[in-house]
Amino acid sequence: MKIVVVVDASPYTAAALAVAAETASSRRAELDVVGVVPSIGGGMEDHEISPTRIERHLSGMQNLAARAVDRARAYLSGRGATPSHACTLQAAGTIAEAVVEYACEEKADLIILGTGTDRSVRAGLGGAVAQIARDSPCSVVVVKSADRM
Repeated sequence: MKIVVVVDASPYTAAALAVAAETASSRRAELDVVGVVPSIGGGMEDHEISPTRIERHLSGMQNLAARAVDRARAYLSGRGATPSHACTLQAAGTIAEAVVEYACEEKADLIILGTGTDRSVRAGLGGAVAQIARDSPCSVVVVKSADRM
């Protein structure tokens, strides 16, 4: 069995990691940790934002994703569920498209991700949850967390 756990810099990732660690350990599953850097390309050229500023913004998002993946790897390893693979993906389209494509390519059996209940989450990973569940080639576990963790 292969499990993909999707992480980001939100507090909701912790709950998803706990479920991923337990599931991977109990099923002796292979576990991949994936962080996704959203695309900021489409339409940005029409705004008065310099290419340098766009590049700085993208670099900041790449750093956030890399730190989230590193924290997830450390958390999982500390619970006996050492990931077999950990990476960040640069989304060409939506976050959901990148996750679904990765799951297809890696022949994942399960995707685990976290979400919250507040509206601010809908702008990031939370907004992608329905699309991932709908388009995924495998089962999806959405771990809903309280807004205040």
